[in-house]
Amino acid sequence: MFKTLIKKLRIFGNNIQILVYAYRQKNCPLIAKLVIGFTLVYFFSPIDLIPDVIPVVGMLDDLVIVPLLVWIALKLLPEDILVIARQQAKNHPIIPTKKSVFLSILMAIFWGLVCVWVIKLIWK
Repeated sequence: MFKTLIKKLRIFGNNIQILVYAYRQKNCPLIAKLVIGFTLVYFFSPIDLIPDVIPVVGMLDDLVIVPLLVWIALKLLPEDILVIARQQAKNHPIIPTKKSVFLSILMAIFWGLVCVWVIKLIWK
């Protein structure tokens, strides 16, 4: 079961990379670019449609909405763009750099401070 989960997570990560490369294609249709853009922003954004603090339902959006958006975005891509994006993702995988990890940590700290500030405003 654990190996199956790891395999699915790798496929999901690969699909995210495919979407990034497809988005960069000049001949990618506008509707596909819009859906890909929304999908990537929603995936990387710390703000969810349903907050994670709501038990079960809050995490359900991460398990249902994001994969659904990825699936829709992949279905909207023409076959030629999908083939090129898959090849690029295979040959040039996107590997986090020290700079991107540092910026991610900074973003997490920023949003944490914003949450603390909002909580303090509410409780006063």
